[in-house]
Amino acid sequence: MAEQNMIAVVVKLRFWEAYWSAVFITARMIRKLLYVYGVAFSITIALLLYAWTHPSPNRDWFEMLQNSRPLQWILALPLAYIFLVPLLSTKKLMSNERFKHGMRYVFSSSGIYIVGPVSNAELQWKAIVKVIETKSTFLLFPVVNVAHVLPKRCFADADDIDAMRELLRTNISDAKLSND
Repeated sequence: MAEQNMIAVVVKLRFWEAYWSAVFITARMIRKLLYVYGVAFSITIALLLYAWTHPSPNRDWFEMLQNSRPLQWILALPLAYIFLVPLLSTKKLMSNERFKHGMRYVFSSSGIYIVGPVSNAELQWKAIVKVIETKSTFLLFPVVNVAHVLPKRCFADADDIDAMRELLRTNISDAKLSND
């Protein structure tokens, strides 16, 4: 660090970091729909377990459950969307030459400076609407469903991670950070 209040990070995402970040963002994006699917899925599983433990082929509800097999596959669609779409997009992203070079982020009390292989950007803190810290990353959201992914492994040491948390707490009102 050149100055005490600056943090420099070079980010070259690994495949699984990019993938799990995309899964997290996708699930977050459709979380309300997931609640509805979760309830429907739970009811379906409960009914199937009941039908399996109390077979009554002559009852209408049993026949209805037997005829609803395609519906059960439809209930699996959100899971495919959450896990398959990010897998495909991450594969494509990792093959992009520009992405392979990585990005350099410099954080200070005045904002964020980003240096990439084809462009540079300077952001004020108010350009970041939300921050979420996971076990292994910081996700900085300039818009609701797009994030800058900053793996903690890219920071020089634990002191830089703590300083980053403090910068985020100070400058972002909607910051969900750990209390380490």
